[in-house]
Amino acid sequence: MVNYISEKDSGSSFGGAMVVSSTGEIVEEFPIGIEGILYVDL
Repeated sequence: MVNYISEKDSGSSFGGAMVVSSTGEIVEEFPIGIEGILYVDL
């Protein structure tokens, strides 16, 4: 799941990538504002 809407410089919403389990637990996440690829071994 990625929380990203529009360009972060235009004052809109921007968040970090995360993987959430079927029970709602956050498995892995990037800090807000960090770009990259989030690899997770499920």
